[in-house]
Amino acid sequence: MSAVYMDKGGSMDKRTKFIFATLVIVLFSQLYMNFYISDFKFSFAAVFFPVFLYIYDELNPLAFGFSSGVAFFIVRTLVGQGIVAVIPEALFYIFYGFVFLVYKYNKGSYSLTNFFFLIFCTDFLGNTLEIYIRLGNDIFRGDIFIFQGILTAAISRAVIAFIIIVFLKYYRMFLIKEEHEERYKKLLLFISRLKTEVYWLEKNMDNIERVMSNVYQLSLNISEEKNSEFKEEVLKIAKDIHEIKKDYGLVVQGLETILDDRISTEQMSFKELTKILQESLKFQCQAVAKNIDLEFKSGEDFNTDKHFILLSILRNLIMNSIESISSNGTITLIHQVKREKHSFIVKDNGCGISQEDLPHIFNPGYSSKINYYTGEVNRGLGLSLVKSLIEEQFEGQINVNSRENEGTCFEILIPIHKLEVE
Repeated sequence: MSAVYMDKGGSMDKRTKFIFATLVIVLFSQLYMNFYISDFKFSFAAVFFPVFLYIYDELNPLAFGFSSGVAFFIVRTLVGQGIVAVIPEALFYIFYGFVFLVYKYNKGSYSLTNFFFLIFCTDFLGNTLEIYIRLGNDIFRGDIFIFQGILTAAISRAVIAFIIIVFLKYYRMFLIKEEHEERYKKLLLFISRLKTEVYWLEKNMDNIERVMSNVYQLSLNISEEKNSEFKEEVLKIAKDIHEIKKDYGLVVQGLETILDDRISTEQMSFKELTKILQESLKFQCQAVAKNIDLEFKSGEDFNTDKHFILLSILRNLIMNSIESISSNGTITLIHQVKREKHSFIVKDNGCGISQEDLPHIFNPGYSSKINYYTGEVNRGLGLSLVKSLIEEQFEGQINVNSRENEGTCFEILIPIHKLEVE
């Protein structure tokens, strides 16, 4: 597989690649070693020529060889070398490009498996052709050292070129893996939040059903004789609520189908979950310009298929801790197993919760986060949702201790059999 390198910022267009590769070849052609044959030189450009043909698979090899040969010819003559002495070496690049064009035409693309032998053979034959142009038939009457020299040069340059290509190939694989891991982490966080919102939508459907039933019951209790118009209005409201509930249900059903079909069967280790959580929260601390130390202390690792819910619970609690710290502080997540239960402790040294507010923090809609400049109030679903998830999804419990101006400590207890999978 070719085209092994592409930077994260994007890729160059074909013309830019062509010009860039040609300039690099001309530059490295000025780095060379003299051979004992007059005007014959082993340049480092021959190392990078096949490298560019491999990584820029869309380049026409013959056109690239011709442009490199012409550019090389111009530069060498400008620095004072004779035209006759430069032409054979310029033809070397054209020959190189021609051989690669024939190979690509027959094979379709370059294979890394036999690319080393292609470089070696082309380098050896190209140098042989160049020396033949310079010496004519005398090449076959001369010292065997000539062939030993071009053979050694061909092997050396082929090895170096192959190493560069392999390095670039695996470097790109590393970049791709890194990008995929980053996308995967963002996807997990997004899905965990989405699943949490779907869960809350489901709970609200029960509320809608209850309101509709109450309205309908109210219509039955209204006397038709005295309040017929009012009763009709109440019945109309009940019907409207019923229609809203049906649409609401379709949305929830659609989201659940998508989430269950795509990812609900996956498992994740707690170690991997905390790594994703820690990275995302470090970014969150930087985003709000707070100097917060995040300390994660994990006990024995385990696998779970409810990682989205657990991630959402822990993230909600730690986000609350981040909000409670004005500028500098520490947040600690401690995991341990005790009495057949997983214990997750989230504690901080933030502003704490007043004893007056503490009994109400798990009530839906309760929030102490008010923006006095805009009048906006936090919707107050975070802790209420956390408590519902822990109790209904895991049959667990959550406890809290807090002192104002000292900090807060939440402890979650979840039965092992409700969280772990084999």
